Amino acid sequence: MTFGAMYGIYSFGRPVYWRFYATVIRPFEDGGGIDALDDDPFAAAVLEQKRLDKHKGDELDAIKPSKGVDVVKPSTDQQATKAEDKREQNKDQDEKRRLEEQQRKADEDKKKQEEQQRKADEERKKKEEEERKKKEEEQKQEADKKKEEEKKKEEEEKKKAASKSGDKKAFDPQDYPLTKERVHGLLQDGYIMVTWANHHYLDFAKSWVHNLKQVGVTGYLVGAMDDEILKSLADLGINTWRMNTGITKSDLGWGSPNFHKMGRFKIALIKQFLDLDVTVLISDIDTAWLRNPIPYMKRYPEADVLTSTDELHETVKDESLELYPQASAAFNIGIMMFRVSSKGFVEEWIKSLENPQMWDQTAFNDLVRKGATRSDPDKGNLWKGDNGKLTVGILPASIFSSGHMFFVQRKYEELGLMPFVAHATFQYSGTPGKRNRFREFLLWDDPPEYFDHQKGFINLNIDIPKELLAKAKGVQGMMQSPDKLDNHFALVHYQLARLRTGLVLATLTGRVIILPPIWCELDKYWAPLLDGNIPGSVFKKPFICPMDHVLDIEAGWHPIKSETAFGPHIEFREYSFLKNPRLKPEVNNSRLVLGTCPSGDDGKCTSGGTAGEVKDKTLTVGKTVKAKQLGEYLKSDAASKFKILDVPSSTLEDLHQLWTTLDGPQKEQFMYRLKHYTSVFCCLQDNPGWIWYDFFYDIPHTDRHNRKYEKFIYYRGDGNMVFGKTARRALLAANQQTPVEAQFMEQVHMNAMYSWP
Repeated sequence: MTFGAMYGIYSFGRPVYWRFYATVIRPFEDGGGIDALDDDPFAAAVLEQKRLDKHKGDELDAIKPSKGVDVVKPSTDQQATKAEDKREQNKDQDEKRRLEEQQRKADEDKKKQEEQQRKADEERKKKEEEERKKKEEEQKQEADKKKEEEKKKEEEEKKKAASKSGDKKAFDPQDYPLTKERVHGLLQDGYIMVTWANHHYLDFAKSWVHNLKQVGVTGYLVGAMDDEILKSLADLGINTWRMNTGITKSDLGWGSPNFHKMGRFKIALIKQFLDLDVTVLISDIDTAWLRNPIPYMKRYPEADVLTSTDELHETVKDESLELYPQASAAFNIGIMMFRVSSKGFVEEWIKSLENPQMWDQTAFNDLVRKGATRSDPDKGNLWKGDNGKLTVGILPASIFSSGHMFFVQRKYEELGLMPFVAHATFQYSGTPGKRNRFREFLLWDDPPEYFDHQKGFINLNIDIPKELLAKAKGVQGMMQSPDKLDNHFALVHYQLARLRTGLVLATLTGRVIILPPIWCELDKYWAPLLDGNIPGSVFKKPFICPMDHVLDIEAGWHPIKSETAFGPHIEFREYSFLKNPRLKPEVNNSRLVLGTCPSGDDGKCTSGGTAGEVKDKTLTVGKTVKAKQLGEYLKSDAASKFKILDVPSSTLEDLHQLWTTLDGPQKEQFMYRLKHYTSVFCCLQDNPGWIWYDFFYDIPHTDRHNRKYEKFIYYRGDGNMVFGKTARRALLAANQQTPVEAQFMEQVHMNAMYSWP
């Protein structure tokens, strides 16, 4: 046997031997590396069965150990296996917990998302619901509005039908009582504004209501003092009730028995409204409201009474209540607010008027000032009156304005404030004068026809010399010397002379004269002036004075006089007429300018055309044109088609003597009319204290009192007394008064005491 064969047997035999040993000699024993023979399918099957049997036996031994026999401890390999199984088990549990935590977080996130979605859905639904309700409300309002419009339309149609068929219900005064239900139905924020009027003041009532509506006041009532005005107010749809006073239907007349009777009705009326459990704001009919006063009254809920004042100098510069007793002038009962808490005071007031000689305003002032305290700044300047029983406030004079504070001083402009109301007091031409003042400030409700006229209007442009205005800067001291009148009369008479020419044009054409603003230096009053003003007032000079300061509206301009004596009636409009927004553009823009030729000779007019010819909206005439010829020019078809005749200041200068060319009777009538157009300046320190203005101051003439003038002099009163030192000494020496003078001074003292216009 070779060495190679022996090595091969050796090399091959070793594995064969061990296989034989493992399978035949020591089969199924766990040890050694025999497990490594798992590449043998047979061996692997035998070994696997061996393991299973062994493990099964071990488990049974562990469950039922034999008594007295020690438990065989597992081998190291078994412990390792169990540890591995434990780790695997823990690992599985950790994984399970991780998955459970992950699932929990996922569930929470899902819940959050669902909650957010739920809230978003709720918010969306809420908005949709709000939008739905809003839309429904809008639709309801629209439907209500449409329904209301249809109802109004139906009522109007019924009225028209009833009117046509004659079925309209007859007017019955008993249908307009003053009841709690009716008043409470009209309340605005718990307030009711009240005025009253007779038929003479129907246009005042219409304007009063018009102005209130313009500023948003709906809670108001107008008392009808007679059934005639009651019907008129009812037909106009104005809130009204029947007072049935039995007082005259004509002008009440300040100081007359009817005037005092009306005053007592007013006080009883206040109590009547307080008995209806309302806060009442009383307003005289001669007022124009520019702001809703109710919010202002609500600023002072503690006040029992708020009253206006005739104070002529403000004690506050803003909208605060006036200070008392600094504001010591008479309280004006034309504008007052009463709360129910003031009922006891009003009853005292009524009782005090049992004396027929007592004036209602005097009684109010006497009562409210009894035991009065001073204004308390911590309480809005309110104070205690009527021996501490009444809380009172004085409405600011600058914005709850008297006639002087509003129309003369224009204090609200000076202080930069917006006024609440203008009260037409401190004026000098009765009812027509009040009406004109409101018109001057665009506060009057005129009908459309007022703003047009068949023959048109005349507009005067007066350029006042600067030196006249510069000199009219005011005076100092008492009115005791003529030099304090000179600048004022020179300024006023200059303007009257130009107005005189305008009045000639109105006489020739029948056109309506638009009065120019009249500038003044001196104030006007029923008692002596101080520093050229009503004592207590201070304001800038010169100033635009109301028409009634210089011209007599009530007796001169307003009434239609006999044409035989006065010539044709001349209509007029206030100086602000062309600024009124109710004036139609087709009227305001239709203008013809009246000019004069440079040559001055009407027969040799060289201004580019024949005299009297209308060219480029201008009518040119010679400076020496006669009144009759000018009248024919102005009444021509070419000229009369223009609504407004504009007269420049230069033309007024050139035609200054036009009036002297009027035909004899026409000239006399014209002069007679103009002599009755002027009013008086008043008042000097001594009686008689008035001096008449004069349209013919610049020529020799005889005035309305048959006094002859070679040149203008200051005749005092209506007699022949001339203002000057000698005349004053003669009057004092005589120490007596004529009946007219005595009556005048009595009136002066009464007005000065009560500051009543």
